[in-house]
Amino acid sequence: MIREALKSTLRTNAKRGVASLAARHPTGSLLRLCRWLNEIQLFAEELTEICDVVVRMRPIRMLVFGVGNDSTFWRQLNERGSTVFLEDNAQWMSTVLARDPLADVRLVSYHTQIEESQRLMERPELLQLDLPQDVRGLRWDVVIVDAPAGWQSGQPGRMKSIFEASRLVCNGGHVFVHDCDREVEKAYCDRYLRPDRLTREVQRMRHYVL
Repeated sequence: MIREALKSTLRTNAKRGVASLAARHPTGSLLRLCRWLNEIQLFAEELTEICDVVVRMRPIRMLVFGVGNDSTFWRQLNERGSTVFLEDNAQWMSTVLARDPLADVRLVSYHTQIEESQRLMERPELLQLDLPQDVRGLRWDVVIVDAPAGWQSGQPGRMKSIFEASRLVCNGGHVFVHDCDREVEKAYCDRYLRPDRLTREVQRMRHYVL
């Protein structure tokens, strides 16, 4: 039992150490190792696309829709900047905060379902999120949309996240939307982030400059 506890501690320390090192020096090899150890969903190429922008601009204001296994990495990458996460799952939010108490996470509610995506497309008044004033009142240099869940019926989908990203990003700022292999993400990106502002597509992620 002591041996298993020691192994768990060593694995945890290795994850944190590699994430911290990759945040300071986000090379391809370190990002691949960080992704593997920390079970990050974004591909290494997608991480690289975001890191190239953040490293060039940091310290910045970075807004991330969703917390996850990559949250500590984003916070450390933007050291001395402001990184805020928006999460709709209170239980998962508590799990992440237990691992990283320094993460600035705000609980939000979407009140939508994927099935409503067509009906809501041209109803911007119904796509607004109830956000804290210190989030709503700022313009963000980088916005990452990787939440809420949107892979099956009944889930909130990312309609509001993409709409709000288009409003919250600063002039000349960058928006990264993950899972753009899915129809809802593609449709809302085309409507609110616009094809002429699409800079690159990397794996399942789109990179816009607004």
